[in-house]
Amino acid sequence: MKEFVAWAQERNKVHKEPIFSGYGNTSSRVPSALFAEQSGVSLEEVAYKDAVPAIQDLIGGRIQVTFPDIVIGETYVRSGQVRALAVTSAQRAPQYPDLEAIAESTPGFEAIAFLSFTVRKEVPVEIQRKLAGWVMAALHKPDVHKRLLEIGITPPPSDWDIAKADAFVKRERELWTRYIKLAKIEPQ
Repeated sequence: MKEFVAWAQERNKVHKEPIFSGYGNTSSRVPSALFAEQSGVSLEEVAYKDAVPAIQDLIGGRIQVTFPDIVIGETYVRSGQVRALAVTSAQRAPQYPDLEAIAESTPGFEAIAFLSFTVRKEVPVEIQRKLAGWVMAALHKPDVHKRLLEIGITPPPSDWDIAKADAFVKRERELWTRYIKLAKIEPQ
């Protein structure tokens, strides 16, 4: 990442050339905007219908960087068509322990997509706890846990409970509210 940032800053400042960043959805546009803000690299955003055309243009040299979800980007990385530089989570991904997190060279960088199992607040607490227990037990069955990691999903720790989930979602909403404004994404 440090070499990429140095290359991009030189290209921006010395050669006055843009760095084109392709995105296909909010989960790829947001990390691009956050990276530009925190690294000082100026990125020219290029919109695509989805991530695949952005990756194809990356392969073709028409853009220089994109931030696809792991699930989409993994195929292209494993085939050798593109090179993964880093992950956008705060720590290295368990699936890619040798791939640095952007936060290692740009402290405070973190942009993750997440899935959650939610119910209406009127559902009795006892039922919420029972459902949460079932979901956590299912996520941590060895075969399920292994498969989730294979497809790019990192389950929460096995001691995850409703309070931890609520705190996590609250923090993510605060972060993503800021990120959406940073990326200049308007409601549609």
